Amino acid sequence: MSLPNDTNALLIVLGAVFLLIGLLGGGFELSALRIPPVTRYVRSVAAVIGIAFLTVGIFPGLISKTPPERSKPSTAASGPKPPPPKHSEPKAPGTPPRPFPDPDVTYQIASAFAPNNVVTESPASPFNLVIQAPFSGDNKQRWHIVSLTGASAGYYHIISVASGLCLNVLASSLADGGRLITYACQDGYDNDKWGVSGAADGSYVLRAKHSGKVMDVNGSSTAPGVPLQQWTMLGGPNQHWRLLPAGP
Repeated sequence: MSLPNDTNALLIVLGAVFLLIGLLGGGFELSALRIPPVTRYVRSVAAVIGIAFLTVGIFPGLISKTPPERSKPSTAASGPKPPPPKHSEPKAPGTPPRPFPDPDVTYQIASAFAPNNVVTESPASPFNLVIQAPFSGDNKQRWHIVSLTGASAGYYHIISVASGLCLNVLASSLADGGRLITYACQDGYDNDKWGVSGAADGSYVLRAKHSGKVMDVNGSSTAPGVPLQQWTMLGGPNQHWRLLPAGP
């Protein structure tokens, strides 16, 4: 370990005194200290002692038993220190999320661009037309969305709570403007099977399996009573729908 600083200073002073004695041969005064003249031999010894004291005082590391401690390089990366990672709190066990669409829940199918209008069964009209109408809470505006299996896996029956009939494209039309009606659900026909695909804004597109066309509001009308139709997918808001849970 290195000598204390006050010892180093003392060694430097003594070294300087002895070196002066060696160089001058004595015969001088330092403050109240008088140095008498000395012999040549004493001068040589004093010079050696002086040089040794000066060396040790100025360079204390030369007599250190251990090398001076070096500062450890910083291991921190340049730039601001990143915050410690956050650990998510464990969640309490609960009911698993329900599937969507949920077969045990009914839905209102609301227009994405005129949300007060919902898909409504109109049994008094010819062929049980499906129209848009303001929300009333009636069962004619509530629908079960039931997934299919087998060759129709990935498609759904959309079934009126009021009548138990399926949303259907009249006469299996393949044309733009084919009317939507409700009709008895059938396994052997694809005009009552619908694909349900999500859009980026959280709405859904309903696509008829048999034609590949989508449920559409004619002319983007917001008027109540307008019949719904199928139309080639154009991406307009009149072809987007929100599925709103309406209870069991």
